[in-house]
Parts: sequence; C-alpha cells; structure tokens
Amino acid sequence: MKTSKIEVVLTGFSVVLAAVFLLAAATGVFHLVGQIYWMYGSFLAVAIIGFYLAVSRQRTHRRQWPVLLLLGCWIAVVLSAVLTAWPVRINYLVSRTGLDAIAARVQAGQRISVPVSAGMLTIRAAELSPKGVVCLWTDLNPGGRIGFVQCSAAEANIKFNLWSLVRLTPNWQFIAED
Repeated sequence: MKTSKIEVVLTGFSVVLAAVFLLAAATGVFHLVGQIYWMYGSFLAVAIIGFYLAVSRQRTHRRQWPVLLLLGCWIAVVLSAVLTAWPVRINYLVSRTGLDAIAARVQAGQRISVPVSAGMLTIRAAELSPKGVVCLWTDLNPGGRIGFVQCSAAEANIKFNLWSLVRLTPNWQFIAED
C-alpha cells in the first residue's frame, strides 16, 4: 500500500524535531532545564505522532513495525544525547582548535571582539575570571551563563556555582551556572 501524505509529513516532523533538539544541544544554547523541557516536549510529540501512525496503519492493515522502529530509534537518540551529552562533545572536538586559540588570546590578556565563532560555536563573551580561569561563554543568560571553561573539573566545581558540568578533557569543561 502507498504511504499517505499525512504519514510522510508526521514522520518528517519527528525527524526535524529531533534534528533541532540535537543541534541546539550541540551548540550549547540550552540550560539543562531547557534540555529537559525539550526532551519531554519531544517525547510527547513523538508519542502522539507514533500513536496516530500506529492506529492509521492498523486500520489499513499495514505493518506497524516501521513506525515502532522509527520511534524507538528517535527516542534512543534523544535519550543518549541528554544522558551522555554527545552532541556537545562532538561539537567540542570539531571546535577545539578555535576554542584553544581564543583561550590563548584571553590568557595573554588580549581583548576579544565578540561574538566570535569557534567551529559551530558562537562565543558571546570571553574572559579571564578573577580566579584565573579562561571562560568562553556561549549563553549569557542572567540566570546562569553557559559555556566552556579551561580548568579541571575539580576546579570548576569549586570556582563556579554549577548547575551542570560536562567533562570534555582534563583541561576543558562545559558548564552551566546556576
């Protein structure tokens, strides 16, 4: 049987929703709370889409496993992104050369014109904290900044008011302040 237009649109929508979530997570624009809202909203949207597609396929006596497989894969990708922060880790690896160059300039006392790009990242503020840590902020939310800091995880826990921390290397951490 031929796939209906609504099935194609809903399947495409779920893929776009997942892609937007992953891109936003990779670029460091979400606080952990924002990621949780996106995750729950995405799961709700996928559940509704999946239910509709499953019922639609059952009424027309078509196989349901393709829909279930798509939904299972989508949920696994979003959950793995939230639990392991792999989009941020990949973006960090791609952007590391730029981050290191900007950090070296900050450490040397040079003034950085912002916003500045480092790979896929947009650095909105670059500073040397009073405690001597290079901070490259991707989000300047007054409720707590998000970005990359050049110090150990133990130092980050002491020197910042953390909401979340992702250890990228021994010298680079991705943090969200509270």
